Amino acid sequence: MSIAYARAQIIGRATGRSLMACIAYRHGKCIYDDRLNLTHDYTRKDGVLAEGVLLPDQAPAWMQDLERLGQAIERREDRSTRPNQAQLVREYVIALPHELDDAQREALVTAIVMEGAVRQGMVALWAIHAPSREGDNRNHHAHVMVTLRELDATDPCGFGRKVREWNQRRRLTAFKTLVEQQVNRSLDLAGLEHSIQFALSQDHEATVHLGPQAMQLERRGIATRLGDLNRAIQARNSEVRRLHERLQQLALERAALEQDREHGRERQDDDPLIRDAIRREKLLKKYGLKPSSRTLKRGL
Repeated sequence: MSIAYARAQIIGRATGRSLMACIAYRHGKCIYDDRLNLTHDYTRKDGVLAEGVLLPDQAPAWMQDLERLGQAIERREDRSTRPNQAQLVREYVIALPHELDDAQREALVTAIVMEGAVRQGMVALWAIHAPSREGDNRNHHAHVMVTLRELDATDPCGFGRKVREWNQRRRLTAFKTLVEQQVNRSLDLAGLEHSIQFALSQDHEATVHLGPQAMQLERRGIATRLGDLNRAIQARNSEVRRLHERLQQLALERAALEQDREHGRERQDDDPLIRDAIRREKLLKKYGLKPSSRTLKRGL
């Protein structure tokens, strides 16, 4: 069964992150960081199944070059008001259905990226990773890094002002909705009957972050306090999901009954005898007359 997962984080200098190292690792490339005079070589990294850059129509062609693009983002932030605290890109990590094949997952990711980022004016760097050898063999996932500034052809780095609207919480909610829709569409096209769904209600609990140490122990089959907490949360969420599904089913059954009743009323209203009886009854009431037995009979 596929899982619904999409997490957003900012890659920035305040936390000591290196954008060039992130690009090299995500894409399995050798990238030179001219700002730090370092080369990040991840060409021997396994598990990068597909990767690329998607650009808005107005973006220059040179932004297809990962190294030039990363350097341009860094240089533009060197001219910001607080370069040491600069936010560089936003990254989305998205779980992909293990039931799909590689080509279907790639088509899914590019559809999400085009709709959720590129058509809004962002440059997007994307990469699909296979499950790690030590972890869950269903853990296919994508890394999508998107720019935070609007494109500006007059700027030497190609980027203008930061678009603060892209930081709004509703944007993440909308992105998750898009992921849910596109994943379910892909599953449907593949002939698979199940689907994913993000938080069904406010009763849904978020799991906690395990961290590297707890993750390693869990992968070796050693239960941890955080792992036990997540399992308890997942069990509660499963029960909440089951109750919501039951409520939805009851709502559908009730709607079907109401529809049947409505159809019955419509069929009655279409009967000329019944329409005539109703008309007669209204007239009798209007003039204060008692209905005849015949009128009562036809009105039944």
